[in-house]
Amino acid sequence: MIRTVITLTAGFLMSMILCACDGRRPGTTEKGALGGAAIGAGLGAIVGHQHGRAGEGAAIGGAAGALTGGLIGHGMEEDGRDKRYRRY
Repeated sequence: MIRTVITLTAGFLMSMILCACDGRRPGTTEKGALGGAAIGAGLGAIVGHQHGRAGEGAAIGGAAGALTGGLIGHGMEEDGRDKRYRRY
């Protein structure tokens, strides 16, 4: 259980660091990737725990969630649906 919490925390912190690197406010793509990574890592840890591999499940789930969330966020930016959320 402790390893799972540490793995989830490390994955979340790495996502935050990567999103903060370019110095601008995160857009919809970045927010989607971060949210997807958090949800995917959590679900992956739960499923992985059932098979005795919570860390591996969290890593795989986090990667898949980040990719999926990023793609959804990018699609929202392309469609212009996120204009109401941007304040420049």
